[in-house]
Amino acid sequence: MEASGNTTDVCHGRVSVPSSAPFDNIFAEPVLRPLELGDLLREHREQRGLSQQHLADLSTVSVRTVRNIESGCIRKPRRQTLSLLADTLKLDRISCALLNDAAERSEPADGGLDLHPPHPFSSFVGRLGDRDAITRTLTAGDSRLAVISGLGGVGKSRLAMEVALRLREQNGWPVLWVPLGESGDGGLPQAPAADLAVDAIRGDAGSSARLARLIGGNDALIVLDGMPGGSSVEGFAFALLRACPRLRVLATTTAPWRARGAMSLRLAPLAVPSRDLWNAPAQVTETESVRLFFDRMHQGRSGSGLPDADPVAVAELCRRLDGIPLALELAAARCAELSVEVLLHNLITTAGGTSDQTLPGEFGPVWEVIAISCDFLAGPQREHARLLARSAERWSIENVAVELELSISAAIDLVDAMAAVGLVRVENRGTSPEIVLLNLVRRVLLASVP
Repeated sequence: MEASGNTTDVCHGRVSVPSSAPFDNIFAEPVLRPLELGDLLREHREQRGLSQQHLADLSTVSVRTVRNIESGCIRKPRRQTLSLLADTLKLDRISCALLNDAAERSEPADGGLDLHPPHPFSSFVGRLGDRDAITRTLTAGDSRLAVISGLGGVGKSRLAMEVALRLREQNGWPVLWVPLGESGDGGLPQAPAADLAVDAIRGDAGSSARLARLIGGNDALIVLDGMPGGSSVEGFAFALLRACPRLRVLATTTAPWRARGAMSLRLAPLAVPSRDLWNAPAQVTETESVRLFFDRMHQGRSGSGLPDADPVAVAELCRRLDGIPLALELAAARCAELSVEVLLHNLITTAGGTSDQTLPGEFGPVWEVIAISCDFLAGPQREHARLLARSAERWSIENVAVELELSISAAIDLVDAMAAVGLVRVENRGTSPEIVLLNLVRRVLLASVP
């Protein structure tokens, strides 16, 4: 694809983007093409901190040959020459294959992939600090891998989308969005390269090599959305990061991925208003969860004469929905037919005894994703979580140990396992943290009691 107007060259002219492209013009797609042999050799040499002369001396290849390869004067060097250079640069198997593949092409690459992040269907509310932190980390090179984990429906994909859009706007990076979860990407357009990535994760070596060849030494971002975890996905990500020195990977997952050297972010639900603020409506409406609810409610009833909703009723609804964005959006959508007060009444009246804890029908998707998160708890941990769901709303670690007759160490392990998948919120109050089980998680756990 040829970019019209002025262009900005990124990484030796391999990515072309409009230099003044507006942030929302995400369909002005950058093009990612495989690097030529000279570009690849230069990337690996500079990554090792070697000059052309130093590389020539160590490999016994003449410095003239090194210069001619990097300048493009030599496009098909002898195999022995490439082997000497690859051995000196200590390239891994994939990088060697990419170098040899580039040498087999006698003409410059004229193909490419149009890669762009999916377009968001709604405004981005809250999370600005998280967005900026991940963007800074990936841009500055502090880590080339970032993992966002958290409860289903908490907004991991939306945050990843915003980071991708930011990097696309600021740096012109191509973004390959790869939907891996059961729900896919919600019907968003999928680049053909995403199929390459999925096939590579499933063990197709040819797809791995082709994808790595296309990325080469270019700046680029791959988003693995809804990553199930496991060696196949993690192995794919690390192999690609090793082969492509300027690639960044951003993954979203329900189960945390403790990868060495990765930036890891446990995404909590949006902040909910404290009951202490209910006499100050202006402060209530500035809370992130309330802002999201009103934004989605107005979006769904634009131009229909939306009446003002009672901020206190909205605040209580947001508290009972734990500030989980998916739950808030579903509730806001129902305001086209029901008032906030009716929604709140339905939510309260379906939370009776332990045998009647199911959510109203409009919240079915929330029930499903929370149940999936609960399934990450091991058998004994899930039973302990059910016992906690029957007791107090807040505990200290000591209270958990006493309630469940566990050692302090075992209580810490249980809370850590529940926090890892977003089932509890940890609040620092006073001298020790308090553990709060989310309201919707409590209902899912109690409803599953035989």
